[in-house]
Amino acid sequence: MPFATPASFFGSKTGTLGWGMGAAIGVQLALPGRKVVATIGDGSVMYAPQALGPRPGYRLPITYIVPNITPTPSLKSGC
Repeated sequence: MPFATPASFFGSKTGTLGWGMGAAIGVQLALPGRKVVATIGDGSVMYAPQALGPRPGYRLPITYIVPNITPTPSLKSGC
C-alpha cells in the first residue's frame, strides 16, 4: 500500500498487544490536523481498554476498526 505523504503510516515492528490504541492517541495529538484510523485486533483491545479513557476529554476524532478475530491464537497458546 503506497503512502505518498510522510508520516502516513505508524506501526510496531513486533507483535505488541495493546499498543495500537494508545499509539493512535499519540499520533492524533502529534498530528491534530490529520485523520487517524487504527486497525486493532479484538485481543489487543482487551489488553488496553484504559486507552479509551482520555479520548472523550480531548475530543480526538480517532476511528478504531476492530475485527472480530476471536479466538486470539497467541492468547490461546499461552504465549
